[in-house]
Amino acid sequence: MDLRRITLGAISLAFILIGVLAYCFGWEGVIFWVLLRSGLLLGAIWLALPELTSQESKLTTPILILSVVLIIIMATRPKLFFLFGTLAIAGFLLQGVVRRFTKGLKK
Repeated sequence: MDLRRITLGAISLAFILIGVLAYCFGWEGVIFWVLLRSGLLLGAIWLALPELTSQESKLTTPILILSVVLIIIMATRPKLFFLFGTLAIAGFLLQGVVRRFTKGLKK
């Protein structure tokens, strides 16, 4: 079994359990929802991890780590997520443009 999948599942379960404990001890505010949302989203990634890291998939480890970080940012600061999301899309588009121009220069 993949160690990354085990670690991601453990972190997801820990977030959910800490969120439930926070709710039981009266911390019903933001911390409960952040931990619960993050745990559920990481759990969804945990379920999909074999598909995401298969040989046919183009998703690499850095992109997976970035996705987890963006999910946590989205759960804690939704306005920051849109900023980082916009920057990520712009970087992806610029990477394609740069590759296209550098291929033309190599010939």
